[in-house]
Amino acid sequence: MITILYVDDEESLLELGKIFLERNGQFAVDIITSASEALTLIGQKPYDAIISDYQMPEMDGIELLKHVRASGKTIPFILFTGRGREEVVIQALNEGADFYLQKGGSSLAQFTELAYKIRHAVQKRWAETRLRDHERREADIINFLPDATFAIDKKGVIIAWNRAMEEMTGARPAEVLGKDHYEHAFALYHKRRPMLADLILTPDPQFEEAEYLYTHHDQRTLMAETHVERPNGTRLHIWGKASILLDEKGDVAGAIESIRDITEQKLAESELQTAYDEIAATEEEMRSQYLELVRSERQLRESEEKYRELVETANSIIIKWDRSGIITFANEFALQFFGYTREELIGRSVMETIVPATESGSEKDLTRMILDILNQPDVYVVNENENVCKNGTRVWIRWHNKPIFDNRGEFAGLFSIGTDVTGRREIETALRESAAKYQGIFAAESDGIAVVDRETGIILECNDALAFMHGYLKEELPGQPITVLSAESDATSAAIAGATPFIRDRYHKKKDGNVFPVEITVNPTRLQGREVLIGAIRDVTELRRSEEALQQANRSLALLTNVTRHDINNQLVALNGFLELLHEKVRDPALEEYFVWISQVSTRISSMIQFASTYETVRKTHPLWQDIRALAETTARQVSLGKVIIKNEIPAGIEVFADPLFLKVFYNLVDNALRYGEKLTFIRFSFIERDNAGGVIVCEDDGEGVPEASKEKIFDRGYGKNTGLGLFLAREILSLTGITVKETGEPGKGARFEITVPRDTYRFTGKS
Repeated sequence: MITILYVDDEESLLELGKIFLERNGQFAVDIITSASEALTLIGQKPYDAIISDYQMPEMDGIELLKHVRASGKTIPFILFTGRGREEVVIQALNEGADFYLQKGGSSLAQFTELAYKIRHAVQKRWAETRLRDHERREADIINFLPDATFAIDKKGVIIAWNRAMEEMTGARPAEVLGKDHYEHAFALYHKRRPMLADLILTPDPQFEEAEYLYTHHDQRTLMAETHVERPNGTRLHIWGKASILLDEKGDVAGAIESIRDITEQKLAESELQTAYDEIAATEEEMRSQYLELVRSERQLRESEEKYRELVETANSIIIKWDRSGIITFANEFALQFFGYTREELIGRSVMETIVPATESGSEKDLTRMILDILNQPDVYVVNENENVCKNGTRVWIRWHNKPIFDNRGEFAGLFSIGTDVTGRREIETALRESAAKYQGIFAAESDGIAVVDRETGIILECNDALAFMHGYLKEELPGQPITVLSAESDATSAAIAGATPFIRDRYHKKKDGNVFPVEITVNPTRLQGREVLIGAIRDVTELRRSEEALQQANRSLALLTNVTRHDINNQLVALNGFLELLHEKVRDPALEEYFVWISQVSTRISSMIQFASTYETVRKTHPLWQDIRALAETTARQVSLGKVIIKNEIPAGIEVFADPLFLKVFYNLVDNALRYGEKLTFIRFSFIERDNAGGVIVCEDDGEGVPEASKEKIFDRGYGKNTGLGLFLAREILSLTGITVKETGEPGKGARFEITVPRDTYRFTGKS
């Protein structure tokens, strides 16, 4: 209900106005005939709006308005008078009146209009008040961020400057807000230049390369590191991250940048690693909350409701509690986590609900701890303690606490954000308990062994061999990310996410920076409900050297073989030439049979040399995905079919992972059918998918077929009427990727070769 003070020296008009305004129940109207007495009432009782006549004895409506505004009150003020002079209207509006309404005419009409103007003015003032409250909360949120953070609009005007930014630069918000011309850069670098927030709005790759140690872009963020020279001669190493800000329409409205001084981290990184677990967990929590706040910033600017929606939907425990320990707010995530309804939790003490009296095991007095937090909130910005759910389940929460102060600047309570670290605590406990069990195995194993948290990539435990292999002391590695050992950190992160079971080729780096090859075997398992990876890492430097030596020997042998084949072919050409000359001069029918034999032997020798050349390429090249329908079509174009028809019934878009000589298999099958099919009229290629056996490529014809006794022998080297090498080579090529071939046709009705492809070595691409 809207409360109104109505001031007029005419009592009859006051009574009439009160009746008209209060009749629909929307207004509560106090009436008074004196402007000076009205000032007294305004000081004693809050009103939502003031209605005043203009011409009154002692003090007129304009003077009353001046007194109200001079007191600092922004309460809506409506001048309701019979005087309609233009100069009165202008003076009233200039002095801060919200509306001017002239008396006269129908009472119903004029009081209806007056009620409308009251509602409009009050609702406008309420909206302005909510907006100011929202902007203050928004500033509190940004100030709560631990990193130095500022924001600019599209024109480069500074629109936000948090407390951490003030501490880093010495520039107060009042000195920089609303300024442009790279004022934000001048505060930090002491020169006017683009920063990351500017570069994400207007990219300049050359400037980035010149001014930053490195930059990393993705769709909406830009990260970089650089050095800052301070006036006192010191040098800071800072990390920064900028992100685009969008308005309610999804258009770019500006950019926000967070800056962190990482000088100490860079100078004393080995010492900081002992605290890495806590830092990494805190950083991840704050980054997650920060990103959530950034994504929701434009909603926060619109209304308090959108701010509440952000808190309610956050995937973190968020509560507010007053200086007495009474919970005044809990978001939906907190209610679900602890198992309470809002009615059961709000208004009750934390000690009665989510904090037990003592800590399990240690019997630590948690009641005393809560009192200490309330008495010394600055000391407990971060704390980790045991909590309890409604059903009695004990959980460990890591809390980040921000003191809340009232309008007088006095401590009023805490805004706390919590993260469930029960799993981490259980893993730590389990690792300590199980250390004795596997420490002996770790110590005796010559390969390096590491236990890694799959979610965070943090090394939980390792053996001496792993530390020695990488040039570290054993106690230096637990708590560090596994990527600190890798020279290919992105590939290592991807392998952890996918739990790749075996990695043959990976390069690791020692503490001194030297790089060496390793093989890694990974076994995923669960420890206290959390996924961990147990990796065995082997230094294969000597193995790779041996492989390189073997490859060099093979290359030398291949060179010798090529030279030898070339020389033999030359001698065969000479032999065949002399044989033809001898045949022309010696026309003795009794010797003709010998000439034929010699010619056939020469041809077989040539075929064997060609086979040796082809076979030498097997296993030399990596398998690749090949379209089997296209292979059948290529084969049909390369052979002389005569009247025989090739029917290609393989569906389009099927690929098989096989040796590049896979085409040779198709060719040899067709060549074999043409040579021995006799009554052959067609050759058909098709594909069958079987549930358990994988896929089957079928090559069948209507020729003579293969005798039962020869179905396996035809794949032996040298078997057959020609060279006896074609089907032998086909089986060798297929075996490289686990593919098998067999003949299943019925003798006298045609040959049928079935090539069975394992399920993981064929795929449907959808291409036609």
